[in-house]
This record gives sequence, structure tokens and C-alpha cells, in this order.
Amino acid sequence: MADEDYAKAQKLGKKEYQSRMMRGLQPTLEVLDDILPPKGSYSEVPLGLVQIPSNQIVGTRTDGRSNAFASNFMPLLPDKTEFGAKWASLYDHQLKDGIHDPIIAYEFMNQYYVQEGNKRVSVLKYLNAFSIPGIVTRLLPKRTEDKENKLYYEFLDFYQVSFNCDVWFSQEGSYKRLLEVMGLKPDQVWDDDTRLYFKAVYDRFSKVFDEKGGNSIGLTCSDAFLIYAEIFGYDTVKEKTESEIQKDLTKIWKELVLKSQGGKVALVEQPEEVRQSSKSW
Repeated sequence: MADEDYAKAQKLGKKEYQSRMMRGLQPTLEVLDDILPPKGSYSEVPLGLVQIPSNQIVGTRTDGRSNAFASNFMPLLPDKTEFGAKWASLYDHQLKDGIHDPIIAYEFMNQYYVQEGNKRVSVLKYLNAFSIPGIVTRLLPKRTEDKENKLYYEFLDFYQVSFNCDVWFSQEGSYKRLLEVMGLKPDQVWDDDTRLYFKAVYDRFSKVFDEKGGNSIGLTCSDAFLIYAEIFGYDTVKEKTESEIQKDLTKIWKELVLKSQGGKVALVEQPEEVRQSSKSW
């Protein structure tokens, strides 16, 4: 069974590799050492054990194993190798007992690069794990006026109160808007209930958003979640089931696409208006 799944994972890897080659993109894993700024222009901050969102694990620290995986972390090497055998063994272990040993990773600009545990990441990504435990060191760049740098520092301010690393916006000011829609002050540290409620509804929303092909419309999942929460109200949203979120997203999908193209979302004061009709938008 594990051998068959390795073959399936390898097929996914080859497909990703060929697709990125045709688009002129790097087909294998990103290498952190290749993109880090010069030493002295960033500092290291240990974060300890973190539940890393699997879709934010994008590469390796060094180039030692980067060519063994496609950019989606699916394996490329033949199955009749030591690498293939170890991957299959890890797969069996995950099904029987679960993989509990955390990986070791570095975070840079809210993306994660694996120092130890590439095959664990590969297996868990193949099994669609939402998050992967890791011992993380943050590599903190100096402040600049670059948009990505400013977004990252907005994320860091948000992380200091929420301890949440799932949320990533594409537009400045969005973290402030999210806190406002949640009824929280910028410096208000989240209590356990706030963190649990938010993670639960964000995870449900992320699952539905991904299933609807949200990544293809040019918004991050967080961008879409903020629009959704502003339309329906966070107190209402946090109680919604997956099926309810799915129905809501169907009604406002054109609004999300419009926003991704630079348009403005027509927010309503009463969520019931959205439930009844989206034609007025």
C-alpha cells in the first residue's frame, strides 16, 4: 500500500515539476540560503514549538535535498531507492501511529524552510495535513519601505497578540481591519477562547475556500476571510458550519473575484440581505 502511495505522490511531483518548467518557474523546492539577505541584515528569534500551516512550508534551508522534491514537496526520486523506501516507511508509520516528532524549520517572511524533516513534510502534505508541528527559528529582516516587508511587520504585530501564524494578507491595513471586525483592540492579547474560536472558524473557512478553488482568484485565504467576516459579521461567522460557509461563499463569490481584480466590495449592513439576494451587487 505504501509503495502504491509513493508512486501516486511521485506522479503528483512529476506533474508539478513539468508544469512549473513550462511556465519558466523553479520546479524544485526553494532554498532559503539562496534568498536570504547578507548576514547582519537579519536577526534570529527562536519561537519554540509551532503548528506550521502546511501550505506555508515552501522549501529547505540548504540545497542538499531540494532536487529530491518538486516545489509542492512531492517526491521525484525512483521508488526503488533508499529515499523511496524511507518515504514509504514514514507513510506507514503515519497511518499506524502518527508522525509526532516535530520538524526543524526556519521562518522567513512568514514562509517556512525545513532544516530537518523534509520527508515528514512530504508525507503529511500528501495526506493533506492542515498543519505540521515544528521547532521554528524566525529570521527577522530589518525594516524597509518595501511593501512585503511592511506587510510582514504588520503580521508580526498581529502575531504578538494572537500567536496565530495562519493569517497572511496581501494588502496593508488588513490586520487592523480584522481586529476591528472581531471587536478587539490592536494591543489586546487574545485569550484562549478567542484563539480557539478563531482557529476553528478560520480552518473551516480555509477548507471550503480551497475546495472552491479560491487560490486561483488572486486573493489569499485571509483576504477572502476578512471580506466574508466584514459582510456577515464576525460573531455570526464564528458559529457557522462548513456547509453554511459553502453556501455563503457561493453567494458572494462574484464579490471576491471583483475584489481580486481591484474592485470594491459592496458591504451590507444586514447579513440577511446577503442570504436573500446577491443580485443587487
